[in-house]
Amino acid sequence: MSSNALPPLPEYTTGHCACKRTQYRVQLTNLQEDLRLTAYCHCTSCQRLNGAPFVWTTHWAEEAVQWSSAALDGGSEKMPGSSSSSTAPTLTRTKGGARLIPTVSSSSSTSASTSSSSSAPMLPEATFAPTMAVYETLPGRKWKQRCDYCGTPLGSWNQAKRQWSLWPSTFSRDYLPPPTPTPNPTSTPSTGSSSSSSTTSPPPKEGLPHPTIQQAIRPLHHQFYGWWRTMDIPDKLPKWEGYAGASERVEE
Repeated sequence: MSSNALPPLPEYTTGHCACKRTQYRVQLTNLQEDLRLTAYCHCTSCQRLNGAPFVWTTHWAEEAVQWSSAALDGGSEKMPGSSSSSTAPTLTRTKGGARLIPTVSSSSSTSASTSSSSSAPMLPEATFAPTMAVYETLPGRKWKQRCDYCGTPLGSWNQAKRQWSLWPSTFSRDYLPPPTPTPNPTSTPSTGSSSSSSTTSPPPKEGLPHPTIQQAIRPLHHQFYGWWRTMDIPDKLPKWEGYAGASERVEE
């Protein structure tokens, strides 16, 4: 393999939140069918939920993504918001044990005497990690998810399309390129002359995004690139007011 050639595409990749308690695995062996969309999204929901001007989002078939959790202290951990007290409120859990945060509509008013059980949130039909907090953003259709410990946003579940949204910024960065020798000039005290020797820099604490995966899932366009966008991106990629092919094109 030449120095410019990309390494083979691995069978899968992994990802995690900032504290690494919430993790996932993405199968890459059926990439052409499982990867349904890869784009930069400028919608106001992505802006606000991530505190970012826009996000790089990828949409995956349901069966391509599996979630898991890791206890970092070697023992069982209490979920945020949980309590051993018998008087503590009961939290709704999704399949897999994730904490479901009910969405309260701003257009409806509820009296203090109304029972919370009368408006129980709909459960998404998906398996999440036990360390997740899941909250409904489109009733009965879409749920956003984040780590319930560190708060890292981790994408969403679309029940209508049976697909996951993942943000590649949370993909594992475990690719380590071959070490490159760097010149290390040394001087000889007796003659004052200098000589050059090669040293290898210490390994980084974290690797790089896998170059072959980055190439295979690179963003193909900008979506929801309307007047609400926070900045112009003159990168020559196609730009759409909504989803690609289902909305008006935006000229640079």
